[in-house]
Amino acid sequence: MDLQHNSTSQEDFDEAKALGIKLAGTEGAFKIMDELDLDAVVSCADGDICLLAALAGSPTGTVPLGSLSNETRRPFGLTFMARPGKESTLVEIMRAYEKTFPARRVPTLVET
Repeated sequence: MDLQHNSTSQEDFDEAKALGIKLAGTEGAFKIMDELDLDAVVSCADGDICLLAALAGSPTGTVPLGSLSNETRRPFGLTFMARPGKESTLVEIMRAYEKTFPARRVPTLVET
């Protein structure tokens, strides 16, 4: 996208931004969380949950699951999203996760 030649007006940009925030938060994730009585939602860490949370103004927390068994050995995990101002909820969820699941092998950066 050529940002120097972007013809979007500031008004159109502001309107699209406000709509994104509304659809991600009050009419999106928060609405679903209200309907299902949820404190948080969870997704794969490499999914779109971080984008959704950023638009909604929500905190996120990520916990490790392990690393891929292929040659990349790339680490992967889960990301939790809570409502704005509910960082303590994320800490409680992440603490419960750590107490419940077995310890993971720490991936090495360089094999010796």
